[in-house]
Amino acid sequence: FLILVAVGLFPWSAMYHANQGCLAQAQADLSPSLDDGQRTFLRRQAVERYRRAIQIDPGNRTAQQRLGLMLIGEARFDEGVGHLEVAWQADPGNTTTQKALGLAYVWVGELGEAQTLLSDVPGIVDELNVWGWWRGTQQQPEQSLNAYRLSLLLEPNQPEVREQVEQLEAQLNQ
Repeated sequence: FLILVAVGLFPWSAMYHANQGCLAQAQADLSPSLDDGQRTFLRRQAVERYRRAIQIDPGNRTAQQRLGLMLIGEARFDEGVGHLEVAWQADPGNTTTQKALGLAYVWVGELGEAQTLLSDVPGIVDELNVWGWWRGTQQQPEQSLNAYRLSLLLEPNQPEVREQVEQLEAQLNQ
């Protein structure tokens, strides 16, 4: 009987940790009165909760997705992709995960996979162009170039974007 109860609680325990991670992350991101140290502490707490949920249930979409997004936000692209892939496998109908994984593929240069996931996302070409600009301001020229390249794959008739690609390629080849 005790084993059946423990097995029955297994997914609930993972959900509990994932939800606690979401709360810590939301508090870190949305509480205006926190200082940087408090935000860092809450984000670490969120990561620990997500990792605990994943340890209990590796297929927990919420924990995998949230941790993947946090890692992408820290420019830890390869790690983020791995978590987002698991989240996508756990729930391939989740449009948030689909877009997040598609963009993560852009950041690591997997443009074919990115194109498959992002081609039907409304407004994605304009968004990729904004990402291209923003990643450039963050000293991430490879990610900037990848965003512009995918934008051109999805909408080839963009002379100003093509010019950005040529400039970035010249910069990276110096």
